[in-house]
Amino acid sequence: MAGHRSPEEKNVIKLVESTPFSDDDKKAWTDRIQEDGLSEELLNEIHAKLKEIPVDKFSGDWQHAKINMDFTGIVKRWQMGEASKHFRHNR
Repeated sequence: MAGHRSPEEKNVIKLVESTPFSDDDKKAWTDRIQEDGLSEELLNEIHAKLKEIPVDKFSGDWQHAKINMDFTGIVKRWQMGEASKHFRHNR
């Protein structure tokens, strides 16, 4: 993607950077988002890793729940945006 990133891409990058993932995962995901944008595969990979992080790595249960809810909201907005690209508006 040449320069323009969607709000969802920016939010995923911000969430990945603020979550206790490994530095290698953070860099790999950020690079993939900057090069190719978001994809269903990438979002599923991040979500699976997010579920694997133990709650004690966060400052509390509430932070773990908040990050999960925020990520789910970003994914849903991205899915709606992708679906709307395929919707015919000339009816």
